[in-house]
Amino acid sequence: MKITFNLKFYSVALLWSGLLFLLFIAESNVFATRSWTHLWNLGHIPLFLFVGFCVFNYFPGFEEKGLPQQLLLMVIIAFLAGSSIEIVQSFVGRDASLQDVTLDVIGGVMSVLLFSQQIRQSDFYKRVLSSCLFAMLLLFVSWPFVTSLWDESRALTEFPLLAGFEHDRELKRWTSIEKMEITEELAKSGRASLRVDLTPRAYSGIELEYFPSDWSGYRELVFYVLYPEKGQLILTVSIFDDKHRAHRFSYFDRYTKQFPLHSGWNEVRVPLDAVKNAPRKRTMDMTHVDGLRLFVARSRKRQSIYIDDVRLAN
Repeated sequence: MKITFNLKFYSVALLWSGLLFLLFIAESNVFATRSWTHLWNLGHIPLFLFVGFCVFNYFPGFEEKGLPQQLLLMVIIAFLAGSSIEIVQSFVGRDASLQDVTLDVIGGVMSVLLFSQQIRQSDFYKRVLSSCLFAMLLLFVSWPFVTSLWDESRALTEFPLLAGFEHDRELKRWTSIEKMEITEELAKSGRASLRVDLTPRAYSGIELEYFPSDWSGYRELVFYVLYPEKGQLILTVSIFDDKHRAHRFSYFDRYTKQFPLHSGWNEVRVPLDAVKNAPRKRTMDMTHVDGLRLFVARSRKRQSIYIDDVRLAN
């Protein structure tokens, strides 16, 4: 009996260690899509469902506690375990994340709803209520994955349009430390555009991070920028492929060019042949374009620009 328990215990420990390695140590950016990232992050849920399973099966005294105590203890266990793992991650080149700890805690709560005999042996209405709560939590944690998958499908359908800013979810395709929002104040095409509030820092702008990456069948990148003030503003466009990281993000390994913006709407055209031949020691892989950055260097003051109708053209 002791040997059986040990085999079972070590099998569980080995499986949990494998899940822990995959989720917290292995790289999550195997595929550069938001849906993959969100799906990867959902791994926190089955991991802490598994933790709950072990707690209920290997600590009989836990099952004897009341349901409120089980929930409280599991929240504490998940919070402490998740926080400890995030702290360890910060020392091995990974970013600690409060969102991950939140997912750990939700996984712990869901494990109680799934494995507690206090619920299984309760009356019909309590079982239905716990099932509904479990389903709501599952929908809540899955929603970012569902919405990002929907937007990626829409982006593929709209391609070669990269961003028209006609629906709010497009904003998630872009990243910035600046304030940016889709607004109907002004638009070159359709009803809305993207307003970016520039600040007087070294480099102020935005990056298109999630988009169809094969630009090989197109001749140029075209987009419109509204500069609402008098005078001139210099906008820098930077484009790079997925091999740029391997070249240590060298300035000479990407396309970078400045475009003057004048008061009013400006059409910016970027020849993709120039992008392809921009790296000094190689040819850019136009089937795996990885990023598009639009920024202003050393903006003199706080000011806004409006961007619209970002697309590839022949």
